Amino acid sequence: MTRPTFRVRLAERPDEGSSMIVVLVVSMLLMAAVASSAAVSTAGLSFSGSYTSSQQGALAAQSGLNAASATMDDVSTVASLPCPTLTGHLTASGAKSTYTVTVAYYGYQTSNPGTPASLTCAQVHGGSYTITAGTLTSLGKAPAGMTTTMKADVRVQQGTPLTALDYALFTDYSLNLANGANICKTGSTNCAGGTGPSPDIYDGATSGIVTCPNGVLSEGDLTIYQSLAASGACTIDGSAQIEGYVTLANGDGCSQPTIGGSLTAYGVDTNSKDSSYGDGIYMSGNTCVGKSATATDGNINLVNSAAITTSAFATGTIATAGSGSVGGHSPAVCPSSYCTPGDSSGLSGDTMPPMVAWPVIDPSVAAWSAADYNVVQIPGGAYSTCSSYFANYSSGANDPFMNQIQQATEPTVIYAPTCAVTYSRSHVFNLNANIVLEVQSLTLQNSNTFQANSGSGFSSSKPVDLSVLATAQSSCTYSGNISGSPCTTPDGSACTATSSDGSGPCTSPTPCSPSTTPPSGGISAANQTTFSSSVDSLLYTPDVASWGNAPSMTGQILACGGITGVNAFELEYTNNAAASLGSALGSLISVTVSDRYIVSGA
Repeated sequence: MTRPTFRVRLAERPDEGSSMIVVLVVSMLLMAAVASSAAVSTAGLSFSGSYTSSQQGALAAQSGLNAASATMDDVSTVASLPCPTLTGHLTASGAKSTYTVTVAYYGYQTSNPGTPASLTCAQVHGGSYTITAGTLTSLGKAPAGMTTTMKADVRVQQGTPLTALDYALFTDYSLNLANGANICKTGSTNCAGGTGPSPDIYDGATSGIVTCPNGVLSEGDLTIYQSLAASGACTIDGSAQIEGYVTLANGDGCSQPTIGGSLTAYGVDTNSKDSSYGDGIYMSGNTCVGKSATATDGNINLVNSAAITTSAFATGTIATAGSGSVGGHSPAVCPSSYCTPGDSSGLSGDTMPPMVAWPVIDPSVAAWSAADYNVVQIPGGAYSTCSSYFANYSSGANDPFMNQIQQATEPTVIYAPTCAVTYSRSHVFNLNANIVLEVQSLTLQNSNTFQANSGSGFSSSKPVDLSVLATAQSSCTYSGNISGSPCTTPDGSACTATSSDGSGPCTSPTPCSPSTTPPSGGISAANQTTFSSSVDSLLYTPDVASWGNAPSMTGQILACGGITGVNAFELEYTNNAAASLGSALGSLISVTVSDRYIVSGA
């Protein structure tokens, strides 16, 4: 796409006439100068300085419009759009002028299209609004204080946002966290005190039950399109939005709520509902919801000392046994300001948020090159096979791949989509620049460590970025049922005689048998595989990602076929590695300048 450019067109000078006229004019000017040299010199210097400042202000204002439109035209997530301002300086030799661009956006709520209206930055960055237009107001300021204000009206065409990149964990089929798995903010200690973005979790599977057993801790929100069963020391610090029913059992009380924010159960998961729990929300033991609880299509039952801290809403009943409470009140005598049972009309408009599309991240060699990456294709060059490059030496010594990333001086893509890569020794991978590894699959065993190379300039305060794209399948497919739950088709529906579970057609009268064989692609790490704090990682696969035995990382995991994190697995969330891929992911916003004009100044 050709980005708009803004040019200053100066008026053409008229012909200067004959040489005789020039001589006469110059003579007159010299005579005038002799009469009042000091005054004229001072005035001339002042006028010259003013003209230069005015020109610099205009050029800076136009440079600001260029920068703003180019930035808008090169983002991969709406969260990266400039709003409300963008600042910079004129990129001309010796120039000291600056610009400040204020960006106003217009659009409508995607779920309710209508006449475009002014959008706040929160609406722009939130992802639930479609942006249609914008106004750029650029203030260019020269050193002497001369300013020029220019505006540009732009038309905006919005592509499909890669919303999945806003999650710490994202899958469409199977989420399995257990035995001390922690999903934390960056900068936290034991998942406490972190200052980074919320490490939210998304599971788009539409059948089965997500279990959250003892010792699982997440500091973010949880969004799942099936039922939730949480027990023991399972803790979700954020809010939870659940498509099916919810059961919470044996918690630690309101000093450590099972759900720290609000809990909403949208209807009933008819594919896997256990009727013994009833519809809606069932809480027992010492479980607690830190804010409100809502059942949009069912009941809320609190047993023993279960508690909802603020308020409860349900289309059905709100009942208790033992010392269960809502806002400190027993539902039997709970005032309407705390408990609202039978609220069918009030909750009729509450629906589960739309599902998030699986992002296809599979740039071509040309796309990587256009994004200013050095591309190394394997097999290719001196390495005619995958095994000659990813050699996995038993001694743990560097192989050609390890040398390549340790010696890289610019962002580099190792493009090896046909290579199934395994490292089974205690290797240390030193990254000297941002690295993208695109392979068929990646298997890590026996204490492999990824870290910034000494002397690279990267550190825990300035991490290097590593993106692993295991793209054996470019689209989201499911090669079997890893969790062992009743077999379903890739869209989550029950198998029929004519449907397929991803590995072959289902048969009657028994639709199909669950498979425990992992797919051929994907990413797996075990036995204390570590991504040090000096590395921010994106692990992406349309297949399965599996982590076990005390692995740790800073970054995010997107695995369409399922995510397993067990036995002290710990992730501190950041999407910096994904953000660094930039235009290789494709442009989200296409900007066309429809008008530009000077408001004041030059």
